[in-house]
Amino acid sequence: MRAPQGWRPFNDNSPWNTRIPGRPAVDARSGQMIQDLFLVNSYPTQPAGKLGVCVKNWSIPVYVVDDKKVKGSKINYSMFHKFCHPQNLFTHAPVTPKILPDRQGDAHLCVVNKSLTKAWDFWSLKRIKGQWVARSGREVDLTGMGVQQPGSGGCRAAGFPLIAGLIRPDEIARGRIDHALVFAYATPKHGAYVYPATLSDGMSVRPGAIPEGARLQLDPNLDLDRLHLKPAAKVIARALQEYGMYLGDGSGGFCIYAEVFPGRKDQWQGVLGPFDLFDIPTERFRVLKLPKLQREGIPLDWPTTKDLEKDPGFFGRYN
Repeated sequence: MRAPQGWRPFNDNSPWNTRIPGRPAVDARSGQMIQDLFLVNSYPTQPAGKLGVCVKNWSIPVYVVDDKKVKGSKINYSMFHKFCHPQNLFTHAPVTPKILPDRQGDAHLCVVNKSLTKAWDFWSLKRIKGQWVARSGREVDLTGMGVQQPGSGGCRAAGFPLIAGLIRPDEIARGRIDHALVFAYATPKHGAYVYPATLSDGMSVRPGAIPEGARLQLDPNLDLDRLHLKPAAKVIARALQEYGMYLGDGSGGFCIYAEVFPGRKDQWQGVLGPFDLFDIPTERFRVLKLPKLQREGIPLDWPTTKDLEKDPGFFGRYN
């Protein structure tokens, strides 16, 4: 089952669904933060500073289910520690063996009920000996603001709901995306985040590091016709001008997220590819004025990039 065309989660007042006004306030350090996007990229096929799209993996599968008919499965939780997303446990969710999480290490999954009012988010969900095991789970109200309380975690590093900012095929098919997107890059700011983020896994102490929750906008005066983008890429670029994108996670590369389809027909084949946004000039992005920096919920000993240089196996010991 799929969501109907034109549906978008959260209410009209949600930061995800509010257009950027004309002449918005731009952060005084916008130029320095945009330059930070060019400094690190670990993907060999993606030049530094080029915006990619996760269309095959490392993104979010979405399943719409009739939770009145699908028997709730018991969800077990693995051992946890403070250096991962906080747990927000629910004991049962309408998942079946035919529902597959993303194949990569984060193993994300979003399950939405038929009435489109509620979602069950998962991080690191696996089926082990017939049992569902996750590292984190979060119930999400799809009729609300799509924002949690400061210090509250979820299944994405910034505390964002998994469906927030996700590009879906029905939006591309109708030629419009009417919400903000989510992006990630390699080195978000250490020890702080801004609204609508409610937590952060940022580790960078560079002066230009961008805090999770920051909203970037593609210059609305940029003539998209001159970029010769493919149709789907042009729809995305237009959304980046009108709604922008929020920083939601650390990643190996500078990227945004499209729905993925493990075990199902790939709806992006011939429509959208991982490199289709490379012609968008990253230097034409700007960081809108940052809200107040917040630190609630981040452990005081959360590691920095310098710490990881000294101890590269830090996180691996907890996997």
